[in-house]
Amino acid sequence: MGCEDLSPALINQIAYDIIHGKADPADARRLLECYCDSYDKGKPIPHDLAMHLRDSLRGFLDGKKTLSSALGITGKRGRPSPDNTGMALAVLQLRFKGESHQDALGLVAEDFECADSTVGEAWRKHKLDAWIEFRLERNLEESPWSDDEVSRLVEIIESNQPSIAPK
Repeated sequence: MGCEDLSPALINQIAYDIIHGKADPADARRLLECYCDSYDKGKPIPHDLAMHLRDSLRGFLDGKKTLSSALGITGKRGRPSPDNTGMALAVLQLRFKGESHQDALGLVAEDFECADSTVGEAWRKHKLDAWIEFRLERNLEESPWSDDEVSRLVEIIESNQPSIAPK
């Protein structure tokens, strides 16, 4: 694979994810492969990669992390965190297309393979984030909003739809 597809920004993003325990182990391995390949081919090690590896090894040497967690090569234990904003955005998109609140929760729960109540909680806590992302996506398409669309969007966001209550 090598370093060709690893820009400094991507190296920094993967390093950030490793530090915060959110990295995909495959991405962490890409950094290690880049280091090894660069060394084996006599090419310079990317500076950001060298800094990341130094910091990771220092964390291990200082006893703050295991070697595998410092390098990010093992996945985090437990269930993965749900993409709350992604769920809320999916609910908003479905509601905007005319789905009822309950139907939108159910459809999103199927897509994200989780409970309706999880999606309802994501909607309650992240609907404003979803609103911003929805508006940004639309603005990037350079499609102006009609007055009816703006009214519909405000109506959806301001409605206090109850979440799915446990039965």
